[in-house]
Amino acid sequence: MTEIKTGGPAYPQDEMMDSAHSEIHRQHEGMTLLDYFAGQALVGLIANPESTEHSPQEMADAAYGLASLMIETRPGGKS
Repeated sequence: MTEIKTGGPAYPQDEMMDSAHSEIHRQHEGMTLLDYFAGQALVGLIANPESTEHSPQEMADAAYGLASLMIETRPGGKS
């Protein structure tokens, strides 16, 4: 099984909550950097007038392919 490199969280946020007896600390990771990059790539792909020649599945595959390549090649990138 191949591990999918996600780049980690795109917009992590810490949240502190007070309960009756103690503080609870949670981190919301949100979308991954891979998902963010794929969304940005998809916008560019759809902006191409020739994009109607491709199926939605082909467009999604291309967007995630570009995003994966961006994760792999970014300096200091993490999986």
